[in-house]
Amino acid sequence: MRKSFILLQLFMMITAVSVFANGPEANASLFDLDESQLESDFQDLDQLENYLLDNEMQSLTDLRESQAGMLNQLNLGNLSEETLVAPAFSIDDMDWISFAWGFLCCPIGFFVVGINQNKSSDEKTSFWLGVIGNVIWSGIASALYYRSVL
Repeated sequence: MRKSFILLQLFMMITAVSVFANGPEANASLFDLDESQLESDFQDLDQLENYLLDNEMQSLTDLRESQAGMLNQLNLGNLSEETLVAPAFSIDDMDWISFAWGFLCCPIGFFVVGINQNKSSDEKTSFWLGVIGNVIWSGIASALYYRSVL
């Protein structure tokens, strides 16, 4: 019985590894770089850096007024003063289902949430917070258990 269980686990692990190895992520073109595009993007950043080094006391609002063309070239999106000081992750961003995967069933949750390309950064952060919470809770519970036994 034990040998068949171990063989079943081994078969499932080999199957899972081969599925991930042959998946769409195995495409080598993901690592191709367009060096000329990269160089031109860094030239735009170098221009902004040189301007900011010459004019150190400018705020983002002043920079938008005086150098709007340079900022539009960089495609900074919706950059504002509020987003520069906003926390990266808060309790409002917590995805409780992903947290539950991490807290209650970490090994399966790792495949469902942790390495899933379709999950957002907030969902993955919630998963890892669940894993950390589980480790802390397990450590406390184990310490209390062993203290009561000994």
